[in-house]
Amino acid sequence: MALKLPSRNETFKVVLRLDSAIGCQPDDYDRYLDTLDESVLQLQEEPTRFVMRKVLPYRLASGVQDKQFSFKKGEVEVRSSFMLEEVRCSIVGIENPPHLSSDERLEFKADGDGGASEDLMAVLGASGLVMDLYRARQTANGNRNEHAVKKK
Repeated sequence: MALKLPSRNETFKVVLRLDSAIGCQPDDYDRYLDTLDESVLQLQEEPTRFVMRKVLPYRLASGVQDKQFSFKKGEVEVRSSFMLEEVRCSIVGIENPPHLSSDERLEFKADGDGGASEDLMAVLGASGLVMDLYRARQTANGNRNEHAVKKK
């Protein structure tokens, strides 16, 4: 058996917990984040989906790593702020359902480096949705384990 790594162009889609199309309970949504199986969500209508890449371009991945660790007085400090940067660098698009008016649609705009714009990240951060996107990315990449970060 050969090693199979994800393609640089491979993406996955995520439905966020605040989407009105979701008909499931919060525990079911947590199960969705652990599987990315949309049947768990009991969708009432077409949801908005965030499109994320599995593999970050090297220049973006380096930036995420730079935010993950810092060195102070010879000691390594791990920061959780890298999760926000990893999500920002992972989002490559937003698929809005066709029934939404242009005023209701979420628009994806990229920053100069190809990651999501600061405006979009501010909205996601203020809504408490960044951790959901981070967890979904960990699931999509097979990095989930019993010690993984979960929103409480």
